[in-house]
Amino acid sequence: MSDPVLAISPGNDRMHVGAAATVLSHVTAEEADGGDTTAWEYFDARGAALAVVDHGAGEVLEPADPNAAPPLRPARQVLVARIDLVLAHAQLRLDEEIARRIAGNDPPRDRESVRMVRVQGELPDVLIMLAALDKDLDPSPQGPNPGSWWHNFWAH
Repeated sequence: MSDPVLAISPGNDRMHVGAAATVLSHVTAEEADGGDTTAWEYFDARGAALAVVDHGAGEVLEPADPNAAPPLRPARQVLVARIDLVLAHAQLRLDEEIARRIAGNDPPRDRESVRMVRVQGELPDVLIMLAALDKDLDPSPQGPNPGSWWHNFWAH
């Protein structure tokens, strides 16, 4: 896989990570399905902002400012902090799911008592690790693999 990209919600509560074409196709399909109106923000592994551009043959992600210098480390670390906030929101959704199961007399088994991954480190390493956890993201949310277990907590 080429360097993964990040699609993150402005409220830092949802994200998609993966190859640029796959992430953009997945987000576009969610929007077309009427299930998502999020104004996603896109970034490459260097932390540079990406823009959705339509060249007539379909939409692609390109640098928002091709002449901009690569973001400095503090700007990249802000993105890592935003990703970690998404994961904290995902932990809340996971906790709610576990509470529902317990209330329904279907408590999670030990193997299901999972804590959401948390991240720190350099942005490229964080994106590579997250993309590996959600490596089978389908370009179509209705496809045979709409997203891994992790994806379902990160993006919904």
